[in-house]
Amino acid sequence: VYILQVVGAVGAWLLWLLAAFGASRFDGGAAVGLLVLLVGWIPVLLSIAFTRFVLEGIVALIRIHDRVTEMAERDKAS
Repeated sequence: VYILQVVGAVGAWLLWLLAAFGASRFDGGAAVGLLVLLVGWIPVLLSIAFTRFVLEGIVALIRIHDRVTEMAERDKAS
């Protein structure tokens, strides 16, 4: 899931970059393209970090569930 999100986010940024430079070709200026090139990676990085945070939280919850289940089984046995 994480790899798919990274590929999707980077792909979206590249498409956004191509669209910005393509649009700037028609109006004569490359300011939007340069802006996307210089600043457009920030939302991509934030989305990747947020996805990593959520996935790590899910893994932690699953591990907590496993440990609590083990503790409950030990309590039942004793």
